[in-house]
Amino acid sequence: MNRDALLQLSTDDLIVLNLAQADAIARQTAQIEELAKRVSELEAKLGRPAKTPDNSSVPPSQGHKPNRAERRAAKRKGHPGVARALSENPDRVVETRAQGFWQSKANFSLVVG
Repeated sequence: MNRDALLQLSTDDLIVLNLAQADAIARQTAQIEELAKRVSELEAKLGRPAKTPDNSSVPPSQGHKPNRAERRAAKRKGHPGVARALSENPDRVVETRAQGFWQSKANFSLVVG
């Protein structure tokens, strides 16, 4: 509100406005004190050493692992297929024929190869 608007108000209106402002100032002061306390707590917490298995009850598995970022960065290679890769120099070669197909239960015993 500007000066001209305040001059237009009655005494009772000015008192109500003054009380409302005093209430708002009191609430803001309480909030500022609460936030200042919280800032002090956080600043004190900043000065503390990090929790490790050596100085707290943190289990060893949760402790700092220096090469952790490297492990996350390395992606696992997918499986090339459902079977192992063939050897370049096999010890022996065995030729076999299918006796049947497990999904269709068809009989292939008459197939001549």
